[in-house]
This record gives sequence, C-alpha cells and structure tokens, in this order.
Amino acid sequence: MSLRRGKGFTGPFFLAVPSVGRLVKLYAREDQIEQSQQRFIERYAVFVPKRSFPYLSALAILYPVAAMLWLSSTPSPSIITLGYGFANLGYLLAVAFIIPGHFRVFGLDGRIPTLVAALTFWGIGVVLSNVV
Repeated sequence: MSLRRGKGFTGPFFLAVPSVGRLVKLYAREDQIEQSQQRFIERYAVFVPKRSFPYLSALAILYPVAAMLWLSSTPSPSIITLGYGFANLGYLLAVAFIIPGHFRVFGLDGRIPTLVAALTFWGIGVVLSNVV
C-alpha cells in the first residue's frame, strides 16, 4: 500500500482507524489487490460476527402474505390485493423499526433503513390500493 497515487496504483480507498481518530486514505497496487484482500479476510475473519439465519424475520413475513391470501379470496382486483400486502408489509416493518430495530431477512440492520423501508412499502401499498 502507498500513501500517494502513482503509476500502477488504484484508489483512493478510505479506512477508518479509531485508534488514530481519523479516516486514512490508501492506494493499492493494482496487481496485488486481490491477494491483499484475501490475506486481510483470512487474518480478520475471527472479528466478523457470525449471524444465524433470521428465522423470526422470515416467519414475520407470513403476516403480509396471509393478508394478501385472505384478500384474494374476496372479489377485489389483484392490484388492490397487492397494495394491501405492501401496506401490511409496511406496518410489519414499522413494528420491526420500533421493537428490535432491524429486519435482517431483508438485510435491514439498523433502525433508519428499516424505517425507510417501512415508509416506502406502506406508501407503495397506499398508492396501489387506491389506484382503482
């Protein structure tokens, strides 16, 4: 790694270094980047937390699916059924925003992404439900 970009280097790459208290800018040699990345992954893999499959989130998805299946048994159009499912998914994600703060089956690991997804799905559901 080099601190300045020269011929045969790519970057910049930014690395947060808490012990230094700043963001460090790095450049990598183009011909050695794959090997360097593999060594880094092997060396620091023990520090990456292992997470199991998010069974609770996956099970919770049954709620909007069941809502859609229930509404599909009524004489409502398909677009309204889809909108109802999206709106209920938005409600589910809003609860996930409040209680655990994540919904990992969708890769939402924080409160803000979960809230954004909740509002997005709810909004899509409202629009689709009111199309007809």
